[in-house]
Amino acid sequence: MNGQSRTVSRLVGEKIVRVSIAIVGLLLLRGILSVMPMLRSEPIYIASSPSPPSVDTVFPFPTQEIWRALVEAARRAPGVVNASPGAEAALKAQYETLMSANLAVFPITIAKAVVDTLIFVLLLLFGRSLTDLFRFDYARFPDVGQIINLGIITAVVGIAYHSYQGLAYPFLFPDSVAIYGWVFLCLALAPLIALGVVVARNMDAITALVMQSGSALGARPAGATATRCGSCGQNMAPGAKFCAHCGAPSVTAAAAAASARRCSSCGVENLATAKFCKECGHPV
Repeated sequence: MNGQSRTVSRLVGEKIVRVSIAIVGLLLLRGILSVMPMLRSEPIYIASSPSPPSVDTVFPFPTQEIWRALVEAARRAPGVVNASPGAEAALKAQYETLMSANLAVFPITIAKAVVDTLIFVLLLLFGRSLTDLFRFDYARFPDVGQIINLGIITAVVGIAYHSYQGLAYPFLFPDSVAIYGWVFLCLALAPLIALGVVVARNMDAITALVMQSGSALGARPAGATATRCGSCGQNMAPGAKFCAHCGAPSVTAAAAAASARRCSSCGVENLATAKFCKECGHPV
């Protein structure tokens, strides 16, 4: 059983290392894409102007007139930039406002969503591989992989909610924004409910595993038990051959010395059962 546990732990560790390296590489790619100016140049799609009741309650713009002016200026982007040299900075600030409020689809929005999707796929495949690994190679608690997988799915749904806002909000704004939240709420509840069912089904195995782990942590290692010196009574370090306080040999060392037979010819100590010296061959 211990050998099986070590094998499963090694396989899980290898999978974690591979997935971690791939995710770090994708995050570096995402960071490189974020600083590319050509991906932040001009929005592909801009949300429609909101109705008066929605602008002050949903998004942080002071008045509806400011929002309408912002959208119209963004729609006339090429003409504004060509007409005034200083208008490019103002237009960039307007684009940043649209991007921060998730009210326009930029090329960088699509690029980040693609990279995030690759990360999500890696995590989901990793969770699926853990499910299969524990189911076939860990008979002690085969559903632990499924529990981890459902937890990963829930985390992926939560992260995806923020990753895809920039793509969904401009098309749903302003009247159907709530649909986006409801969809992801349903997607998150499904694995959570399944997780609760699996945990309830394996409650006995989880309880036994926790109790055994607690007992193993509370138990002192056999080799770490302190011994007392037979001469002065002070504690001796585990494995010490002589007492650090009085210099007397430990019980183990004394027993070994008592059982040893010293060669009368060369003085080398031999085992008590030895008939000839291991160093010179002289009878002992």
